[in-house]
Parts: sequence; C-alpha cells; structure tokens
Amino acid sequence: MSETYTKVRLIDAFPVEVSGERYVYLRDPIALGDKMLAVPLPVFFVITLLDGLHSTGDIQAKFAKQFGDIIFDHEIEGITRQLDENHLLENERFDEFRRQLEIEFRQAGTRTAWHAGKVYPAEPLSLRETLSQYFIHKDGPGPIGPIHPDNEVRGAILPHIDFPRGGWCYAWAYKELAERCAADLFLIFGTAHGPMRSPFALTRKNYETPLGPLETDQPFLEALLQSYRGSLDLFKDEFEHRSEHSIEFQSVFLQFLFGEKRKIRAVPILCGSLHGHVYNGVPPSRDREYCAFRDALKTAINGAARAGQKVFCLASADLAHMGPRFGDPFPADSPVLQEIHKEDHELLQTIERVDAAGFHQHIEKDKDRRRICGYPPIYAMLSVLEAERGRVLKYGQRCDDGSVVTFASMVF
Repeated sequence: MSETYTKVRLIDAFPVEVSGERYVYLRDPIALGDKMLAVPLPVFFVITLLDGLHSTGDIQAKFAKQFGDIIFDHEIEGITRQLDENHLLENERFDEFRRQLEIEFRQAGTRTAWHAGKVYPAEPLSLRETLSQYFIHKDGPGPIGPIHPDNEVRGAILPHIDFPRGGWCYAWAYKELAERCAADLFLIFGTAHGPMRSPFALTRKNYETPLGPLETDQPFLEALLQSYRGSLDLFKDEFEHRSEHSIEFQSVFLQFLFGEKRKIRAVPILCGSLHGHVYNGVPPSRDREYCAFRDALKTAINGAARAGQKVFCLASADLAHMGPRFGDPFPADSPVLQEIHKEDHELLQTIERVDAAGFHQHIEKDKDRRRICGYPPIYAMLSVLEAERGRVLKYGQRCDDGSVVTFASMVF
C-alpha cells in the first residue's frame, strides 16, 4: 500500500519568544477551531514539510540535514495527530468538521458575536466603558462633542486591528460619525481574512453584539439582488461571516454610538482577495463579474436614497503587514517603519482623492509588497462612494516582536 502524504491546511504561523525559548504559534485564520498551538522550531520545521509532497522518509532526511539529529516515525505521527485533532490538516476529518459547522451556521437565526469575551468585553457595561476610554486615550481624539448637522460625513475607513492594540484609532473616525452622521443605513465592507471563491459574500443574518443586534436591511438586500446581473452566487461564501472580525468590530462600535439613539441597519459585505488583479495587470473595474456587483450596489444605493434613507459607506480595513510574522526575512526596524510610513501616506492620498484606479495602481506597482489587507474593501467602497474628497484623521503603526501592522481613520 502506498504511503498517504499528509498536507497541512493554510494556517497562520508567527514566531514568539517565551521565557527565552523560541516557538511558533499556529492559528487557524478562519477560526474553525479556537485554539492556538505553540510548537518548538524543530516541530515547526516538520510541519512546513507536511505539504502533501513529502513522505515520512523525505521528512526524516531533511530533518537530519537541518538539525544533525534523527526524528522517528512515531514522533512525526505524534505531530500529525496533534494537528489532526485541531482540524489543521486537509483530510476527510476536517471536511466533515467544516460541513457540520456550515450546517450549524446556516441554521442559526443570527450571526453570533464571535469575538465577545475574547477581544472585547461580553458584558454590556464593561464594553461601553472600554469603548469610551478609546476616545480619551492619550492618542485618541477626545470626548464626543455636540452634533453638527452641517458638513455631514458620508463615508469612512476604519481599522480592523483588535481593539486593545488600535481602539484609539477607531475613535477618531467614530467621533466624526457621532457628531456629523445622520445615516440610518450602513454598508460595511469588510476584509475576508479566509479564502473566498467569489469577490463578495453577503448574509441575511443580523450581527449580534453585547449591545443588541445590528439588524441587516432585508429590503436593501432584496433590491441589490434584483438589480444584480452577474452569474455568481453572492451567498456562496456566507459561512466566512461566521468568525470574521472585520465587520463584527464595526458592528460593535456602531451599536455603541447609535443603538440607543436611533434605528440603524446595516448591509454586511465581505470582500475577498483581489490579488489576481494585482498580478495579471487587469484592474477589478475591467472584471465583468466585479462590475456587475458594483453596478447593482449603486442601483440599490440610489433606490434607498430615493426612498428617504441616508446611506453611509464604511470600509473596515488595515493597511501594511510587514516583518517576520508576515513572511519577511527582515524585522520592521526604524528605517523600515519610516519607509512604510511614507508609502502608506502616498496610498492614503489616492484614497483622499476617492481615486479607486489610483489606489489599485499604487498596490499593483509593487505587487502589494506591504500586504495591504484592506485593499478589497477600500477598493469596493471607493467604487460606489459618492464623495468628492476624503480626509485622514489619524494614522497608526502597531509593532509587535519585530513585525508591524499599520492602519488609519478617514472620513469622506
């Protein structure tokens, strides 16, 4: 009988140091399992060879060459068993596990607040206090002031980095919304951090938050679907909403600001990777299916406006991801951070001009060297936003263990 070659799923891996010892954390990027594994470097070396192409003998030979030591069959089996128990292998066990989760999600009446109690407090009073503190943080914008009905804002770009590391940056744009936004419908374009088969994924489910549900606008969705002339199933990747944080974090903040003041609804839109357009030199604006969704969305927005709704466009988007955690062979030291700062602000200038084509060209010219994970939602928002100009309110860089994530708050 021929040997079955084990293959690891696409997972996140990043180096950490614990008590002077170096490890690699393994994490499921779409959180089908909620555990993170910490493995020593020799074990991680073995895991990198579990690619469906290396036999046990191949792994043993490469391990001996790398470390000058022997790794036995039962040790490799133990590593693969631990990965399998955590659903990190591509196999029938994982496929069945995912199928069951998809059934549960499909049958659920709402999209639960996946990150409550993990990234932010699940208890309402504690959550309100936590979010309030970001406004008066040393890097925050200050307390929310009185409402200014003139010069109303119509769109925003916000981070989706976790609140403890970047909540103060969210507060800059949300202060503007609290003071200068009268919208009752929020289109939330979120980055899909897991793989998607289509460029967009819709859901009819309300987003639960500890401060009450953010309801999805069903009539708007129906109008969008009625106008859509493409061939894609826009709910094919709905399961990606289950644990994706980019829309959840904005839902929490919107409920905090407006949930007790006025009735608001949302349209959650997850945006899949556009890297095919980065590498083939063809912008999304020349993709028939992409344009079919964009045009349907514009039609639905215009219809909602005629019906008296005030529509607000919001992109949940971080910027650069650089350093060893993200695959670079160099740390994000001071010169690298300065270069990222310069290039990020060149990118932000294209966004301030509401220039979707220029935004895409900036990313395309270096093949997304900085890994702008907010590329899909920002491009989508710029493609439908009716605004003449945007304004950067705050820019931030969060450094951890030699790697950096950058982000900004903007309004239009």
